[in-house]
Amino acid sequence: MSSAPTRRGAGRDAHDPQLGPPLCLDCYHHDHQVVWNAFSGEPWRRFRRPLPRRAATSDGTPRVHAG
Repeated sequence: MSSAPTRRGAGRDAHDPQLGPPLCLDCYHHDHQVVWNAFSGEPWRRFRRPLPRRAATSDGTPRVHAG
């Protein structure tokens, strides 16, 4: 039984349906991915920046104000 590594170190069976199919290199639009990567930096930064604050407020952690 071969397993694929997961983020937490536990393996999954290579035939686990949650892994999904591999990318089809003939069908994958590499040029679209290049354009997406070139233009997604700023939207990703704007999305990512407030995440720690949102996570803290969602679990009840009080927000600390400096000053």
